[in-house]
Amino acid sequence: MIKHLLLIPLALLTAGRAASQDPPKPANDKELVNGARQTTFGATPQAIGDYLMQQNLLPETTISFKRVAYRLLIDHKGKVTEATPFFGGISADMDETIARSLMTMPAWKTAIRENQLSVVYLVVIVQDKTITTELH
Repeated sequence: MIKHLLLIPLALLTAGRAASQDPPKPANDKELVNGARQTTFGATPQAIGDYLMQQNLLPETTISFKRVAYRLLIDHKGKVTEATPFFGGISADMDETIARSLMTMPAWKTAIRENQLSVVYLVVIVQDKTITTELH
């Protein structure tokens, strides 16, 4: 009887661990890895914001404060293969324009293998006439 009571929590724990260990694979069947330590862009933390500022993405009207978070997938060569906004937003047009700019960025520095995609979360903040970014 006691043996059976111990098996139930153990089975639940094992099932929970199995479900949480592997992140879902993208359609192209590459392994997703956390890119926070393995993927960087530029020499400074503000390099992505500087790149976006050079693209002249800001609207004519001044935005006091807005932000949008993107999920980026970056391949082993440093190319952004996906830029999907998932939280917040500036405007539908500007969010799409920023996503297109992120997809055409110069190569990131990455330490992942060919069969992996680095997952990087990027927060883009527009305040007054400035774009800043936070990489997570």
